[in-house]
Amino acid sequence: MSLSRSLRVALGAAWIVACGSTAPDADPSDDTRPSQSNVSTTSTWVPIDTAYYSVNYVGEALISDITWTGTESSRFVALPTGTVMCEYTFDASGTPYDGTEACQDPDGNACRFAFDVSLFVGAITDGDLCTDFNYAGSTVGGSYSYGFTDDYVMGGNSYGQTLMFLYSDGWFSIYGSAAFNEEASTLNYDWSWGYGTYAL
Repeated sequence: MSLSRSLRVALGAAWIVACGSTAPDADPSDDTRPSQSNVSTTSTWVPIDTAYYSVNYVGEALISDITWTGTESSRFVALPTGTVMCEYTFDASGTPYDGTEACQDPDGNACRFAFDVSLFVGAITDGDLCTDFNYAGSTVGGSYSYGFTDDYVMGGNSYGQTLMFLYSDGWFSIYGSAAFNEEASTLNYDWSWGYGTYAL
């Protein structure tokens, strides 16, 4: 099996909030993780000689008042087999968010915490196809602002624990799962970023 170099990643899925409405479309250039070419959020047709893969950012961190210490993995999984095509894990370190946009849900409830997080040079931790996704030993993950709310509320509707992501001039919920263990002060999240296709 070889991967097509024209990988079409449905980035729009990353911005679907829990209630089903969509935040402003993401500009892929804002994300400095290795990018895929020919981004498409509209095409649903897949040739018979191709298959889908999912893209997730999976993280864990120990949180204190002043530090975020952990890892984040970029994970590419073939569907429907569940075979890990590539997993690349970055070391992650953060300091309290220092921006001007308050981290809060659409109803104005403040986040429990927010950090500016940097992803440092990591390593391939699973899969044989990381180079096809532009991940290699010298890959740097970039810097992002993450927040966490115990209960994401929009329009009076409650959606529980949620990881937040600063995009442009506002905070948005990720599409995926997040959980904070208060006793251990640990955060775990699984951000479903989107889908792509590859040649069989």
